[in-house]
Amino acid sequence: MKKAILILSIFFNVSWCFAEATPQTLLSTSKQLIIVSTSDWGSVNGQMQRFTRDSTQSSWKAVGNSIPVVIGKNGMGWDLHFKNSQDTSPIKQEGDGRTPIGVYAIGPMFGFDKESHNKTDYFPLTDTSVCVDDVKSSFYNKLIDSVHVAKKDWNSGEQMRQVPQYKWGAVVQYNATPVTIGAGSCIFMHIWKGPNSGTAGCVAMDVSNLQTTLSWLNSRDNPVIVIFPKQLALKLNSQWGLPHVI
Repeated sequence: MKKAILILSIFFNVSWCFAEATPQTLLSTSKQLIIVSTSDWGSVNGQMQRFTRDSTQSSWKAVGNSIPVVIGKNGMGWDLHFKNSQDTSPIKQEGDGRTPIGVYAIGPMFGFDKESHNKTDYFPLTDTSVCVDDVKSSFYNKLIDSVHVAKKDWNSGEQMRQVPQYKWGAVVQYNATPVTIGAGSCIFMHIWKGPNSGTAGCVAMDVSNLQTTLSWLNSRDNPVIVIFPKQLALKLNSQWGLPHVI
């Protein structure tokens, strides 16, 4: 019984997180890759391309065509862990409306349905689901079911079930392990409001494209997402061994 209670406590009260890893490590263990790129730092509009490979030693192969996406309303900002000290480009911060540049694990999936029949890493959203963005909270940048939290110490957070664009989605594991207070929170892949409507920092797309993407993702293949403006394509390709993106 104690073991069962512990498992439930972890499921509902703690963020879904992965061990801290370098971009190279995340990519080297993945067989599913999503690349999101924009024409420049400040652009809201971008393109997303899926890739797969048969083994971690194989070459990446494109899956389907690239699709339009929107990102943060203020473009992109460096993940604090990836920025070069000589670079004067902006760093991603809480509430800045920027999408982080970097490599991140994807998961869990989430949605309004009570369960997902084909996804084991699924977080059902209810009226008590919240993603905490309060920098003073011990639950900062955690997607939780608040009904299982004994002491609520946050003053702000996204009430996930009240956002129509979260009917289907997936967590982008930005600033997850370890969590840096103030570096930004609650980054997702989700449904867009429209093809020119920027987000608070998430990657959003047409509902049909999102459904296709979520159905394709498989947690056993350690899916990752790479996000960058095209000015950095050559640099990051050499550093991280990425496939070519037009």
